[in-house]
Amino acid sequence: MNSDGSLDFHSSTENADGSTGSSFRQGPTLPTANFDHCVVAINQTHLFFAGGVFNPGYGYIYDASSLQLSNPIELPRYVRTEMSCPYPDV
Repeated sequence: MNSDGSLDFHSSTENADGSTGSSFRQGPTLPTANFDHCVVAINQTHLFFAGGVFNPGYGYIYDASSLQLSNPIELPRYVRTEMSCPYPDV
């Protein structure tokens, strides 16, 4: 929160080390600032970013091996904000 009470929203992301969760590394920069979105691991190299307040109807796939973020993927049917995410053991 800023000193004037306003909030800053960012397009940067950070990834936790999957083995310990105690260290972080820079992740992809999202096309727009966002919050209340969900990120889940698809496999060892790919993450799925979905929803959020500023991007509710879209998702992205991030390929960590090539450091590439996909074009927006339209999410089916419902606007998605204030997401909750499962924590799969990938």
